[in-house]
Amino acid sequence: MTVRISKPEFNLRNKLSELEFFKLPYHKIPDGSVCQRRYYFMPDSGSAENETTSTSFVDASYFIHTFTPRFVDSLIMIEWTTNIKRNKNDSRYHTIRLVRVNPDDTTTNIEFDNNGLFFEGAYGASNSGESVYSHIFIREIDTPQTTETITYKLQHKINNSDTTVRLGENGHNRRLSCTITEIKGLAGLYDGRFVS
Repeated sequence: MTVRISKPEFNLRNKLSELEFFKLPYHKIPDGSVCQRRYYFMPDSGSAENETTSTSFVDASYFIHTFTPRFVDSLIMIEWTTNIKRNKNDSRYHTIRLVRVNPDDTTTNIEFDNNGLFFEGAYGASNSGESVYSHIFIREIDTPQTTETITYKLQHKINNSDTTVRLGENGHNRRLSCTITEIKGLAGLYDGRFVS
């Protein structure tokens, strides 16, 4: 009995021209390599700041960005940079935290104690007519273990509602506010600290 196998014809020259010889396919890059980086900017015009007097965490609407990992086992590095402001009151703490909104709309705090990542704290002065401006840089590591789209956002609060705190600054339109970097294959080495 004779068995004949046939394959659909294809043009080898056209197939070769489709290959990108100067780009390594993502699935072939070694673990520890950056496989994508996304840059996020403040709005083109209008307001670019979020103020609150809330003593509970609230979203900072200009600091909410979506990201889609390429690999389940990636480590994600999120870096935020912005100005902050608060009135110069004694023992007033501006607390900022980073959270991830998962594909199922649940929220994960990117920290262990859920109390907030950074404090802009006690200046030892009670003159509320003065204001303090600072610049902050926040870098956090996450292991979302998904290739679905997730959302990273900053939240902030103040420990006493008599003080207004701010993330961002009007006039900083089109300024870089966030960089999210995916590093392939490192999630298994990270449990809040790197282990070898």
